[in-house]
Amino acid sequence: MADPRDDLSAIVDEVRRVTTLPAAQTLRQRSDRRRRRRIAVGAAGLAVVAVVAGSTLVRVRADVETPDVGRRASSHRRWPRR
Repeated sequence: MADPRDDLSAIVDEVRRVTTLPAAQTLRQRSDRRRRRRIAVGAAGLAVVAVVAGSTLVRVRADVETPDVGRRASSHRRWPRR
């Protein structure tokens, strides 16, 4: 039969390993990676928004008809002529 103290010492060793804080350099590297990832995701999101806005603007401009240069549209008059 296994010695119960071996099991307890294994549990204590595992708890000690889990509760020990990593070194400061490791924490800095991890936070730097997170910051870079957050910036990259934000830049990618901004690029997607810019592309969607640009394509929508191009689509809207393609649907708009330009008025004739020589004629004045009647909708431009504000007040009826007397």
